[in-house]
Amino acid sequence: MDALDPTEGATVPTLAVAVEDLEWFDLPPQARRVLRHVDGSARLDEICSKTGDSLDDAISVVEQLTREGLLSRR
Repeated sequence: MDALDPTEGATVPTLAVAVEDLEWFDLPPQARRVLRHVDGSARLDEICSKTGDSLDDAISVVEQLTREGLLSRR
């Protein structure tokens, strides 16, 4: 997915780094909460229902982590 495509509820975030490498990053609690549910098949709206985060907040997290190179989206 192109970085310019909008992130929405149907977006499927995938890790762009090894899960073991995430411990090296200083990530806020909300980002860690979202990342715990990123499995390459769960849609963002499904992740929100598991984390209790609003879709708008999760979109912000996913877009930031994508810019930082930790996530990709499809």
